[in-house]
Amino acid sequence: MRYDPEAHRITFLETPPAESEYKCPNCGKTVRNDRWAYTCDCSFRLSKTVSKNHKAQTKKQLDNFFAKGDTGEIQGLEGSSGRTFSASLVLTEDRIERAPDLSSRIEGNRRVKTIRYI
Repeated sequence: MRYDPEAHRITFLETPPAESEYKCPNCGKTVRNDRWAYTCDCSFRLSKTVSKNHKAQTKKQLDNFFAKGDTGEIQGLEGSSGRTFSASLVLTEDRIERAPDLSSRIEGNRRVKTIRYI
């Protein structure tokens, strides 16, 4: 923030988003580390927090997501009813999905997902 006394104006300086160590799963470019999400020019966006209670993803979960397309189990998430649960974020062909105990495998060029509810 900068104040210009002659113009009686406050200017808010924006800091450009930092580049992260991760590559975009859609286009392969480096993903930007914005304030609230990891974003890319190709419209890829991964929020830094998950669920109603804004649980942050750990470094290990982010590493797994960008390397394998799956965060692994994220514990302590809170639903809209207030109930806590565990889930994982999985990258499918067209979006990121959240489901309890979601396991997936790759067949050819296609990701096949299996949902098991506990």
